[in-house]
Amino acid sequence: MDKENNNTNNKISIKKVGEKAVQFSKEHPIIAGTVLVGGLAFGGIPLLVSGVGFSSGGIVAGSTAASIASTLGSGSAIVSTAQAIGATGTLFVAGKTAVVVGISTVVGGRYIGKKFEEKYDIPKAKL
Repeated sequence: MDKENNNTNNKISIKKVGEKAVQFSKEHPIIAGTVLVGGLAFGGIPLLVSGVGFSSGGIVAGSTAASIASTLGSGSAIVSTAQAIGATGTLFVAGKTAVVVGISTVVGGRYIGKKFEEKYDIPKAKL
């Protein structure tokens, strides 16, 4: 009986969190867009890099990463950075890459936020 009540409470809590998130994103579209783009960049890039074959054990033979390495050369900056990301599963090993992704996150988030403001006719926030 307790388990059923707990599950119901969890569903209600998750629903409330979702509603609050939607409300926040409508009130603050630029911040919400930046968080979304940042999450995708910092979470998605390591997944993508490891998915193409840059792994903690090195470049996977026969993978897309192997093709990229043979085309660009294993010493190229792109291959080295991708391998560092794939080996650790994070962007923080690649300082310059993290800076570029961070700047892109802010710019992309602002762009998405502006589009959201225009689409839903949200008044501009006063700073």
